[in-house]
Amino acid sequence: MGRPSPRVWPALLAAVGLAFAAVSWRTRTGAPTAALNEQPPLEATGETKQDLAKLAAAAETRPHVVFVMLDDVGFNDVGYASSDLGETTPFLDGLMADGVRVDRLYGQQVCTPSRAAMLTGKLPIHLELQHWQVAPSEPWGLPTREATMAQYLKALGYSTHMVGKWHLGHYNNASTPLNRGFDSFYGFYSGGVDYLTHVSQEACLNRTDFDDDDFRRTDHATRSPDDDALDEEGRSAHVYVKDPSTGYVWRCYRDLWDNERPVTDAHGQHQTSLMNERAIAVLERHAVEKKSEPIFAYVSYPNAHLPLQPPTELLERRNATLLDIPNHDRKNFAALMMNADESLANLTNRGLKATGLYDTAVIVIASDNGGQVSAMGGGSNYPLRGEKKYLFEGGVRAHAVIHSPLLPRAARGSSYGKLMHMSDWLPTLLQGALGASADELAGLKLPRGVVNDYGAIDGVDHWAHVVGAADAAAAAPRDELLLNIDYLDGSGDYLGYFRAALIIGDWKFIYNEKNISWFAPSDEPNFHLNNIHVSGRLTALYNVTADPGERNDLKSHYPAQMKRMLKKIQNGYLPTMLVSNYRGEDDGCYEAWDDGNFVKPWVSDLREGENARAALVADARADYEGAAFGDDGTYAVDDDADIATTLADLDALIDARR
Repeated sequence: MGRPSPRVWPALLAAVGLAFAAVSWRTRTGAPTAALNEQPPLEATGETKQDLAKLAAAAETRPHVVFVMLDDVGFNDVGYASSDLGETTPFLDGLMADGVRVDRLYGQQVCTPSRAAMLTGKLPIHLELQHWQVAPSEPWGLPTREATMAQYLKALGYSTHMVGKWHLGHYNNASTPLNRGFDSFYGFYSGGVDYLTHVSQEACLNRTDFDDDDFRRTDHATRSPDDDALDEEGRSAHVYVKDPSTGYVWRCYRDLWDNERPVTDAHGQHQTSLMNERAIAVLERHAVEKKSEPIFAYVSYPNAHLPLQPPTELLERRNATLLDIPNHDRKNFAALMMNADESLANLTNRGLKATGLYDTAVIVIASDNGGQVSAMGGGSNYPLRGEKKYLFEGGVRAHAVIHSPLLPRAARGSSYGKLMHMSDWLPTLLQGALGASADELAGLKLPRGVVNDYGAIDGVDHWAHVVGAADAAAAAPRDELLLNIDYLDGSGDYLGYFRAALIIGDWKFIYNEKNISWFAPSDEPNFHLNNIHVSGRLTALYNVTADPGERNDLKSHYPAQMKRMLKKIQNGYLPTMLVSNYRGEDDGCYEAWDDGNFVKPWVSDLREGENARAALVADARADYEGAAFGDDGTYAVDDDADIATTLADLDALIDARR
């Protein structure tokens, strides 16, 4: 069979008349799932007010906070809202049915800036993180002066623990989780790690000068290395990978840490299981030793990031359901979603309910960005456009749910359809769920070198609207969202123009984004989507309420609206943008990693270590940043040539319509 026609989904959208991009899709069982945004706004009834009083009382003792981050889970990848994976996430669907489903959450286009926004409450342009994501060998990340959710919560008396994927920088010790507010850390620093060997995907050094006889070779395709024994000093042996297509040999490095100790005895154990068992153990220990104190657990699952390696046992046990998914990559992706769902069930039932922590816990489950379709990623954002890495809806829309016994009964089973961004989680949880005031948070004493500028965060508190305490006529907490502004190309050099996106109300303005298409799940078993076609660059205006699939460019009909949005970027956001912190590869990392064969910090925390990074900036970028950014690191150009040209073109369209 061929892939589904891209015409099917827009017709379905139109048929149900949705004002938002979730269709009342039918699962393979034939049962329709609930349409997003179909519930009316909650009103503060007498019963709701009683529940809110209970919630306020709980806030006096501070509820436990469990934030679960899923990885690269796209718009069409969660059971209740999926065209083809309807039976993969029954537990998560159940949490949504008894919680508040967040229907219009936006992350960033890739992992690093999205996770940073969640932890800091700030937009990436205000964190120096507007360009790309941290690779293992790159010396940059979330600036250490920035306060994190863990540091705020620790100052409020919380125990703070992280399990899973970090991906916010690890080039120096100061950037790692134990120095960013977490009491414990079990997980990995990189963006993607092999689920079984725990080798960091991008942490490999080309060693083509070695002959096969010089080492014990690992067959990367079978995931069954024979060189994982410890050496005489108790350190992990080297991992070599030979690319069968090129013959190149790579020396690779593992990335799995238990606080400051590399984990050398976990080979062959599935990563999601390792993470989940540790998260449960953290909660169990807290319930025994510190049950009267609140805990913040940040659990960052690897699912369903590449490589697509579901547990073999799950593939066999859930085979009957997986048989209904014809494409091989999509099937493995679905199995990883099943794996995540079962892990969530264990975390909730064993880690929270069995320990007694559940009754006073607020649980958030969210994805960081859209799904990855290319590189055989197996994800799907259809009928939304694009994939992760791009500013179209498919790259930045994320699923989320707020679940808690403390939620008012009237709120449970509802959907929250107001515009929300990843940066909003910080104030929504700290001010809303915990009841801390902005003044209290701004007055907290944080670790030396960390700036408490809570008053300057970009996030807004949605809690009252989520739980139904806000007046029905109250304005939405957010009506505007800058998705990003970036001026660097794929190699980290100066792009020559800005790539940006801005949402105001129903309108979304895309500026100079790469022009890519829509990708429906394939019905062909052996179809692998390796690369996607880019057709130049696109500047467009969409009504994403009426047209969430971004198919109808309205700039010729509403040039004045497009001009207003470009002017807002030019005059409202560009002057606040900080110079990018992105740095390219520092091959000095490999010398440090060779000692033990693990990804780990390699640059000094001292200032001279920071200054050494300046050599890793491309010449054209250095020239541009030197001219465009002031001494304080903020953008200082009044008139960008590309923006001026676009504004002139829009003025011509406006004149033509008069």
